[in-house]
Formats: sequence, structure tokens, C-alpha cells
Amino acid sequence: MTISNKLEFLLKLIMDDYISSGEPVGSKYLVDKHQLEMSSATVRNIMADLAESGYLMQLHTSSGRVPTPKAYRYYVQFLMPEPAIPAVFPGDLTCGDKNLANTYELLSFLSDNIARHTASMGVAMIDGKIAYSGLSNLFDYDEFTDLGQLRTLISLIENTQKMSGIFMGMRTPGVRFFIGENLFESAENFSIAVANCFIGQQQAYMSAIGPLRMNYERVMGTLQYLANLQC
Repeated sequence: MTISNKLEFLLKLIMDDYISSGEPVGSKYLVDKHQLEMSSATVRNIMADLAESGYLMQLHTSSGRVPTPKAYRYYVQFLMPEPAIPAVFPGDLTCGDKNLANTYELLSFLSDNIARHTASMGVAMIDGKIAYSGLSNLFDYDEFTDLGQLRTLISLIENTQKMSGIFMGMRTPGVRFFIGENLFESAENFSIAVANCFIGQQQAYMSAIGPLRMNYERVMGTLQYLANLQC
């Protein structure tokens, strides 16, 4: 179900600002930064409507608002710009020079590129073999100061049976986002993007794992680009 244009407009501003900064967003901040032609009180009322509808929440009494998982899902479905190939990718990036006999080398190539270009953890998997890169990227987010959450995430990735269960949900080509879903312990704090691809003739899977406020446009563009490489 979609929301009104006015609510959508303000929700997108809030989400873009929060994804970029990680700081709760307040009404005065929005009016000043974006030079909105409405008062702080009006913006505050709209934000209250968004909160009542489940799209925003308030972490502390004195803080601004932050998006909920419901808001991120709405953003990905309705508000996210069309993803483009990240400009940092060289136009001739190829995995053709990798040794097809060395599956792990190819998986590492994919997971490394996901991590490098999305500022998240990159995962690639085929036939029970798994490679992951970029765990240190997660330390750049305040959301992951709890080492217990990272320990839980690593345990998940090393459990190939559980990861396979997540990946096998990808029945069709494309990118699918699991945003704050109960896939594993503490999963409500993560977003997981999954794409399928082929290594030779074998079905393989790629994933970017990060905070709820991951850069969804960049993640989708990166996974789409890598999935189309001829490996």
C-alpha cells in the first residue's frame, strides 16, 4: 500500500539523510537543510503521521526520528532511484582471468568486490563453499558497537546450511532484500541483499550484509553488475 505524496516526499528526505549520517532527523533540521516551504510545526505533524503509520520511530524523547524496517522496505519498493553501475567500477572489470577450477578464488573475487563497493560485508556461495569479505566495514557503523551482534553474524555465515536456506529463497533472477526480518538471532538489526548468478554452469549466490541504513541503491547496482559478469 502506498502513502500520500506529501508523506512520501518527507519520508524520502528523512531516509536519505539518515542513511547518509546515521543521526536521528528532526523537523527543524529538515526545514533548514532542504529549505522546505513549510514550518517546523507542519513537518513535525507529518512526521507524527509517519510514526503513527509505523514508518518512523523515536529512539529517545529528545531526539529526532529514525526509519523503521517498514520504512526501508517501502523505500526499496517505491522510492529508491533506479540503481546505476557504481562509477568506481572499471568499465572492463571481468572475472575471466580467474581460474574456474579454483572456485574459492572466484568466490573471493565476488565477495571482495561486494564489500569494496557497498561498504558492507560481501558473501559469495556455491555448492556449500562460501567466501566472505569486509567484516571490518561493519565496525564503521555505530549500530555494530555490540560485538555480540557481529559474533552472531559470523556464526551465521560459517553455518553453510543456514546460509543456503536463506539463499535458496532466490528462485528467480534479480536482487531480493531481507530488511529487519527474523532470519536469525539479532537479524532485526541487519539488512541482507541476495542475488543469484552463475559460475560456469553452476548456480551461485551473492549477498551484501549491513545495517538497516545500508546504501540500498549502491548495493542493488553492485549486485546487478556482478551478477551479469561472465564467470
